[in-house]
Amino acid sequence: MLNVISIIPPSLEKFLGEFKDLFIKPQFENFKVYPLGLQLELKRTNIQTINECRIKGNYDSLHHFLTNSPWDEEKVNNRRIEIIQKDSRTKSRPHGALVIDDVAL
Repeated sequence: MLNVISIIPPSLEKFLGEFKDLFIKPQFENFKVYPLGLQLELKRTNIQTINECRIKGNYDSLHHFLTNSPWDEEKVNNRRIEIIQKDSRTKSRPHGALVIDDVAL
């Protein structure tokens, strides 16, 4: 079954809003769709299949955003790290951490 993006969940919208000032409006709209499209189904690993999840999708716009649009990936990554470091649950620890994933595949 094809999952369709009709709205961004409020929790993801709030998180992605932290990046809004790094993009112009059309870029930001594509930025919001990309991580949600990846989450909908792990098989959706290319731009075409992510775009097909949108009700009003424009493949060329999403493709251009990911391949040619002049946004600064380093600034986005630095912002992501800042957000992670602000939260005590995800902040780096000086002695590291052991993560155990007990989900069987």
